[in-house]
Amino acid sequence: MVRFEPSGSVDVGASVGPAAITATALDRMMALLGSVTDSTLHGVVELCGRVDEELWERAMELLVAAEPILGCVFVPGGDEPCFVPRQGAARGPMCRLVEAPPDSEEALWRRLASEPLDATAGPLVSLTVLRGERDTLWLRLSHLVGDGASVRACLYQLTTILRALASDPLWRPPAGVSQRRGLGQIFWGQGAWGRLRMATSGLLGAALRASSPAYWRLATTAGVVGRRAGGRTYQLRHLSSHTVTAMRERARVEGATLNDLLVASYVKALADTIRPPGATPLPLRFTVDLRRYLPPGSRGGVRNLSSFGFLKLDHVPGRPYEDLVRVVKREMDAMKAGHLGLEEPALLGPLLRAAPFGWLERRARARRDARPGPELLTPTITNFGSLDPARLALDGSPPRRAYLLPPVVFPPGFALAVSGLGREAPGAHTARGERAVGITLSAGFAQEAIRRHRVARLLERMEEALMR
Repeated sequence: MVRFEPSGSVDVGASVGPAAITATALDRMMALLGSVTDSTLHGVVELCGRVDEELWERAMELLVAAEPILGCVFVPGGDEPCFVPRQGAARGPMCRLVEAPPDSEEALWRRLASEPLDATAGPLVSLTVLRGERDTLWLRLSHLVGDGASVRACLYQLTTILRALASDPLWRPPAGVSQRRGLGQIFWGQGAWGRLRMATSGLLGAALRASSPAYWRLATTAGVVGRRAGGRTYQLRHLSSHTVTAMRERARVEGATLNDLLVASYVKALADTIRPPGATPLPLRFTVDLRRYLPPGSRGGVRNLSSFGFLKLDHVPGRPYEDLVRVVKREMDAMKAGHLGLEEPALLGPLLRAAPFGWLERRARARRDARPGPELLTPTITNFGSLDPARLALDGSPPRRAYLLPPVVFPPGFALAVSGLGREAPGAHTARGERAVGITLSAGFAQEAIRRHRVARLLERMEEALMR
């Protein structure tokens, strides 16, 4: 039962400033991917108690005042897509509270996870407070305006606002520092020769991907592609703090990073689930946060600053997991030594800015519809990084659990996401003494194309590989 909606007393349209904010190259890329994803990112925070519902309402109003682009809608606009302030009837609610009786929490959870945001109608952000014995904060953000790091920034900002309002109901956040949203801030200083080298590498990478068919198959249904696939849902697997501790120790012994282990375990789990023939090339995409190229003080804000890297491994039946970790580490280290994640934006950025957006949309739709149903696109893994439990603490207590979820990906695509919560540090405990740490594996998919038990088994095998 929905109990409240915000009054909308903050004039978010007036706070935007310019009449329109031009969509960046990466915003446009996310819009083009809208035919194979629902373009909605999620941030979930399970609290130890409850928060006054009037504070939630006011906090969302102040969040939009601090990040004015969240108060806009996306306008494809034919050739020049942009974000414009919501006006009149389009200024719909951004906040709601839903009562969750103990026997209905899972059903409500799955319903919320499958509710996408419509960026063309707005809002670009919304908050649901799922109220059971405790409150669960469920934030949704349109991928057209921001990425996983943007969801994390919104959660931190929202928690900061809630803490401040609890002590001073008249508190308002200080004026934010305007952050540049485009790729120019990263490519600036690279010089024409540097950008040309990166674009050339991107072109070679595109040719390699074109010559590497995706041999992954997860029993998808022929002819069911894109948003036509029904039964949107998520499958999650929470790894305990003890599992995370063992993973870190193993990474130390192997001389690898935690991300190397995660990528290797994903590849192994896919191979064990699909069982491709020997010596089959298995391509994999992974997301790269381009904020790594920015100074620490300029990495915040709501914006799309993520790209992809590409990994191609040969499937060797019976290969020990330790050997696979070493192969992944070697390949990842080689890419980190270059311009990791920049090649594709350097190649596609000028095209996305210069080409008519309507034409790009039609081309993307035609390419999607031309793909055969039973084959998967190159699978993707996204590491959202770790949430800081101290920055999500309310009433002095860190959350019981917190994680980010990726968009639902429709066939022929498939994506897995990894989200962490903090580290085993003094004071990082919930009110019940539980450690506020852990890792959540998640995948959003359409059950009409991929059966839930297949995805559940995939995540189980991934954890088994991590614990070996």
